[in-house]
This record gives sequence, C-alpha cells and structure tokens, in this order.
Amino acid sequence: MKKNPLLILAVGDPLLTREALEKKLAGAQDAVYRFYAKDADWTAVLEQARTFPFLSEKQVIWIKQAELVDEETVELLDKYFENPAPFTTFLFETESFAGKKKFTDWVSSTGGEVIQFESESKWKKQTEQVRSFIREKLKALKLTATPGAVKMLEDSCGEHFILLDNTLEKLSLKAGINGQIAETDVEVLVDEMDDRTGFDLAEALASKQMSKVFQIYFNLYEDNPYQSGELLGLLNWQIRRIYEGKKLVKKGASKQELASKLRMSPYFIDRFITNMQAFDERKLKNAFGYLMETDEDIKTGKVAVGAALETLLLRLGLS
Repeated sequence: MKKNPLLILAVGDPLLTREALEKKLAGAQDAVYRFYAKDADWTAVLEQARTFPFLSEKQVIWIKQAELVDEETVELLDKYFENPAPFTTFLFETESFAGKKKFTDWVSSTGGEVIQFESESKWKKQTEQVRSFIREKLKALKLTATPGAVKMLEDSCGEHFILLDNTLEKLSLKAGINGQIAETDVEVLVDEMDDRTGFDLAEALASKQMSKVFQIYFNLYEDNPYQSGELLGLLNWQIRRIYEGKKLVKKGASKQELASKLRMSPYFIDRFITNMQAFDERKLKNAFGYLMETDEDIKTGKVAVGAALETLLLRLGLS
C-alpha cells in the first residue's frame, strides 16, 4: 500500500511524543492548529484542513487525546482522505489506543504513519528486566536478598547491568551465614562505592556540578572503559523515575506513597525528592530529547560512543 505522508498517529507518553514530533514537523511550525478530539467541531477542522495556510507553505492539524475520536468522525475523515489537501498534515496524538482498534485499523488502511513512543507499559517492562536480572544473578550466586535490598539495588544501579553484576558480586562476599543479602549490606556497599551510583550522577546533574558529573562518569567506567554505552540505560532509568515521580506528586502522593509506587528504598527517597524538584518539565523534556538523540547517534555510528556520552552529560548538566 502507498504510504500517506499526510497522516501521522503518535502513541505514547506526551512528554516524549511532543519533543520528537515538534522536530519532525519543524518545517510547518508557523501553521499548527491544535484541537482536542472531544471538543472539536469537525466541520470546522476539515474546513481548516482544506484552507491554504497564511504565510506558510504547509500546515499541521494536531489532534490531542485522539483516543476520543468516535466512529462518526472516522467516517468524515475517511471521506476527506479520499482527496486530502496536499499542504495539510493530520497528526493524531494519544497516550494509548487500547480498545480503539477500529481507529488504528483505519490509520493503517489509509497508509498513515504510526509512531510508537516509550509508554508506561514499556517502563514497567524495563523495570521487570532489572528485577529479573537481579533474581537470576542471585540464583547463580546461590544467594537470596530481602525485598528492601532488591529495591536498593534497583535504585542505585537501574538499567546499568554491568554495575548491577559487579555490585552483586561484591555483595556475595558480604552475605551472612544464611546466604541472604540484607538492606544493611547494600547500604554499607553503596556508601563504600563513593560516587559510583545513578543517584550520585542524578544529583550532580541536578545541581550542575559538572566536575563531579565527569568524575562519577570516569569512576563508573574505569574498570569497563568499553562498556560505557550502559550509561544511557543508567540515565534513562533515573530520568524516567523522576518523571514518574513528578506525575505521582501532581496527583497528591505523599513521600511514603511515592516510595511505595516507585518501589524505592526509604534509604534513597529523600535524595530522590531533592533530585526530582530540580527537574522541571522543560528540563525533563530536554533530557528525554537528548537521550533519544544520543541513542540514535550511537546506534547509527554517527558519533563515537565516548564523545556522544560526554556531549550528552554536558547537555543534561547545562540545560
């Protein structure tokens, strides 16, 4: 089927979708018309779509909360796309299209581009991958760990699997006679690690202490200089948790609820809240954008890993 460049469906976290979509549609930023699906006058929307934009060659009709588009509206859109205006792009934005298969089927049948961004389900999947790694490593070491100790490991190492592996190896030497790792064991080791955890890095970035940022970076990788790509996982873990935490706080979550919902150890919660307060929406939006760009630069070979990561740290710290 011939692809339709005038129809885009973006699914995922709004903060992530808007950062990427604004770049994708940069050529039409002078003519962007935003509507909420629930309140839109679709006759007026389609009239605007057919009207040549003023002082711009192209325009974007940006529909938010597109999961609320009903079947009657889909019929109107279907007729419009039989002969769409060549200067108008329709962009439908939604966090989730669960239960709205007819709309997604229509987008596909019309040849529209579907862009899937990171979602809450993906975040939960990543979290489970970290927990699964810890479980398997403990099994290999013939050890167990208390729930609190597991939480502390997640908090300090995140998706940095090499750091997790090294930390668990060190903890295996401290395990008690019963072969169980306790919270106190992790606390002692984290204190001994001295600027080698995700929390240390997030704190330094939040306070714009760039000399400390790079000291932590070199501390983390002095034993594994060829595995520095894992820094992306570590940063993504910390930034994403800050974002999830801010959403919970907006809903009125207390400190205890925050720790419970994020499965965070009380040992780290005060430091986490301090880091979270230093990241406003603009800084978070920039951070997600920088992470995506760096990931693409590394995967495509556009920039060497070390240079890409050092540039990323500078951008995150100075934004």
